[in-house]
Order: sequence, then structure tokens, then C-alpha cells
Amino acid sequence: MYEYKAFIIEVVDADTFVASVDLGFYTYCRQYFRLSNYYAPESDGLERPLGLIGTTKLQEYLPVGKEILIRTE
Repeated sequence: MYEYKAFIIEVVDADTFVASVDLGFYTYCRQYFRLSNYYAPESDGLERPLGLIGTTKLQEYLPVGKEILIRTE
């Protein structure tokens, strides 16, 4: 298992976000991430109202610029 420091760039939907990952030696990588073991309603179709609520909640939890720690599985 590995750990990386990262910064939130954007929240895509209720279970996906984009982060800039610090790989060390002043090297960064922009990467999409999906939350592990988490089902979120889709942001389109019949689940749209719940999907938008989930997206808003994740944006509150992971605001743009927040520093996080990524742990691989």
C-alpha cells in the first residue's frame, strides 16, 4: 500500500474527483479517482436528483484546493 499527498482540482460527481498527486521531486500528476466501496446515484436519468445532492455533499467534503492523502489498495 502506498500513500501520496494530493490536492483536489474538481469534483466530477458523487463518487469521482480529480486531484493533483505529488509524486515527489517536484513532480505532479493530474489523476481521476473513484471512491472505493461506495455506490453513488448517477447524475443523469432517474437518479439525477439524488446524484446532484451526492455531488454537492462531496464538493462540501472535498473543496477545491484541499490537501488530502491518497492511499492505494
